[in-house]
Amino acid sequence: MTNIGENRTQELVEKYDIIGNKAKYHMIGHLQTNKVKTIIDKVALVHSLDRLSLAKELEQKS
Repeated sequence: MTNIGENRTQELVEKYDIIGNKAKYHMIGHLQTNKVKTIIDKVALVHSLDRLSLAKELEQKS
């Protein structure tokens, strides 16, 4: 399976819309809390968190 890393949520969603679940998607850039709902069902891994509130939002939405 192919891995795709993206640092922008909009780019990740666009690639997901084209490729679908034939790849594993990794969020490697800064993630805003309000963007979690946009990518949570698409990513296999979020590589970095910069605050506890983001970790809590990811946990709540997953």
